[in-house]
Amino acid sequence: MNDHQQSVLLAIIPFALFTGCLLLSYLAKKPSRALWLFRLCALVEGCLVFSYIFCTDYVALLIITFFIGFFNGAPFALIEGYLVPIIKEKKGNYALVRLFGTLGYIVSLGLGFFALRYFPVSNTYYLSTALFLASLGVSFFLRERAPEESIQPIKEVRFTKILTPSCIFYLLFAALLYGAYNASGYQLPALLNQLGFADEHYSLARCMAVVTELVFLLLAPFVARLLKKKVALFLACFFIMFATTFPFWSSDSWTIAYGNLISGHVGKALLFAFEALWLSEIFGDSALSWILMAKTGAYNLISAVLNLSGNYLSRTWTYHGYYLFLLGLELIGFVFFVLVAMRSRKGLLKPETE
Repeated sequence: MNDHQQSVLLAIIPFALFTGCLLLSYLAKKPSRALWLFRLCALVEGCLVFSYIFCTDYVALLIITFFIGFFNGAPFALIEGYLVPIIKEKKGNYALVRLFGTLGYIVSLGLGFFALRYFPVSNTYYLSTALFLASLGVSFFLRERAPEESIQPIKEVRFTKILTPSCIFYLLFAALLYGAYNASGYQLPALLNQLGFADEHYSLARCMAVVTELVFLLLAPFVARLLKKKVALFLACFFIMFATTFPFWSSDSWTIAYGNLISGHVGKALLFAFEALWLSEIFGDSALSWILMAKTGAYNLISAVLNLSGNYLSRTWTYHGYYLFLLGLELIGFVFFVLVAMRSRKGLLKPETE
């Protein structure tokens, strides 16, 4: 696979995530329908990952990768939009719910490390397929909420009421900061391979980074007592931007891998714990799902553009220059976050339907 083909492949992934999230989340108007769509996604993804074993053609690889991305990203934004109001109603803690997803990620990365180190690569596809099918099976143990307990679908909000200047600033923040950080993550394995960092070591480094994320999610209730959500999100942005700096001030592959991944996952943990709750407070529950949807689409589209041009830019500017460019985009995005945070003090950001 040449550099151009690799760039196209990397660009397809976030574009597919955006497309799937946009379409399938629109179909999931009710919690019960979202659950069945999750089951569909688990089944289809399991089959698609298994088909990688027989894939020898580049075009087929593009098609399979697109549909894996399409079904992989779809449920999360809408489920999170429904989940936050439920947790608020039950007076629960969102971070303590979200950490179970991180636990599963840790297990899969750990298994991936041993599978890559001691077994043929094809075994990782068998393992991934088995995990998808296992999640499908477990989902049938989840019963639908009783009618008297059910949460009503989030009230529809007019697009013109949501798309306020503050919402636009937030979407620009998400597109630039998250999009650039995602693009840096897609390019990181290629950079580490050039420095002689083995794939199994990269898998282990990711596993350790996600363990760190889990620890910070466990600490989130204590952080909430010490810091306001807005301050925690400022720290999240700092850790994400700091992660992007490692490739241009260090030439050691281990420092780059562990520094970038651990710092980035600390930032992600703070985002997971506080961002949706903060958005719910400043924009309202009725707009939450749509804003999360738009955020997902915005940063995945930016990631797609950056991934498509990433190999060319990293060759032209070297990896040091490319990561400095990504850091610049993140800093511009952070400025938009500051603007939203400043406007949120007035408490006038919720749509009129609230």
